[in-house]
Amino acid sequence: MERESRIIAACFALAAFSVATVAGLAAGNSPLNILINSIIAMLVCHLVGTCAGALLAHAARLHVDAQKSQHPTIGDANASAGDAASAGESGGRHV
Repeated sequence: MERESRIIAACFALAAFSVATVAGLAAGNSPLNILINSIIAMLVCHLVGTCAGALLAHAARLHVDAQKSQHPTIGDANASAGDAASAGESGGRHV
């Protein structure tokens, strides 16, 4: 499991827990009922968030790969600019 999908899943789960808790308090439910419903909502939304995070990470990876294949010289230009900067630092005049 990738890091992004775990982060998204945790956000979904915590949001579901807090919404279920506030909704239970507003409805006047018993504390045990609120806690059980909030935990169930958290577990279900964690699974949904895991799936959503995996889909979003996959879509982002496909987009980055497509951009790299369309513009292959961008990565090379950045690498050569970094090499030129490091070469300039070492070969400069010392005053």
